[in-house]
Amino acid sequence: MTDAVRDGKWLWIGTPAGLALMDVAGDSTLSIAGGKDAYIYDLEKGAGFLWAGTSRGVFRCPVGTASWKRFLDADGDLSGDVTAVATHGDEVWFAVLSPPGLVRLTAGVDCTTRHPLPELGSRPIAGLSADAGHVWVATEIGAMRLDRETGAWRRYTRADGLVDDRVQAVLREQDGVWFGTTEGISQGRCFCKRTVRPT
Repeated sequence: MTDAVRDGKWLWIGTPAGLALMDVAGDSTLSIAGGKDAYIYDLEKGAGFLWAGTSRGVFRCPVGTASWKRFLDADGDLSGDVTAVATHGDEVWFAVLSPPGLVRLTAGVDCTTRHPLPELGSRPIAGLSADAGHVWVATEIGAMRLDRETGAWRRYTRADGLVDDRVQAVLREQDGVWFGTTEGISQGRCFCKRTVRPT
């Protein structure tokens, strides 16, 4: 299992071999037709849809249904590996592998905007979290923050207080941003104030 997202009585399950659906009440699992053709990196619920970032691009399904369809943007930015997905309001953010960076989709009008991140090279983005002012990105070279207003990137590393540069997960909460690394967890309110190492 690579990820899961709940939609009412259904639990959508992403795997390296595709997508599956579990009826939580009935405790039964179904494979999804056509869902075996892609590695599912990430699943997210927001902007009226369930979203899947896959090795074959982006797929979406209206909330409350089982009708997945491939989403193709006009520029073709979302047709390759999409390794992470995050939602905020009516926006959906996607991490794309090639060329590396983020693509913002405004749902309803299906308009996309690209935010390149060339310093990643061929390294994948492991996780995303979006709020009103920023998009936080988990990478192998530290945590990255995109300022949504200016489009400027800021990189955070061990030098800023992260417990490790290899960030595998990011979660934006009321009390700050949490980063899961290979060596432990750091809180991004002030990187140096709260770092927890595994025991």
